[in-house]
Amino acid sequence: MKAAGVGLCTMRGPFDQVAKFPSQVNKVTFRTEQVTKEMQGIQVEGMLVWSINRIDDGPFNAYKNLGDDLATNDPKTANDNLTSMACSIVRSAIANSTIETMLRDRASLRQ
Repeated sequence: MKAAGVGLCTMRGPFDQVAKFPSQVNKVTFRTEQVTKEMQGIQVEGMLVWSINRIDDGPFNAYKNLGDDLATNDPKTANDNLTSMACSIVRSAIANSTIETMLRDRASLRQ
């Protein structure tokens, strides 16, 4: 990777590869259910807002992991991956907590 940036101009050689990244911000909603330590069910709804990390190897890592999906207006693979990761993290946090902790300390769940 030579350079990355918004509005970057460069000359491309015959064997060079160029990847274009959207600068849009994506919004993904998710919903998951899990039981607490007391076996009480909790349902959590949340929202993720994400974009490509422009620092260091961020664009290269995004291209490596998400590929051509980034060129679309609705990156389905990226959104699905982030939804499943967020659901897993939230379910783990709920499973290791009590229902009282979930109701009183919502900030810890957000973190």
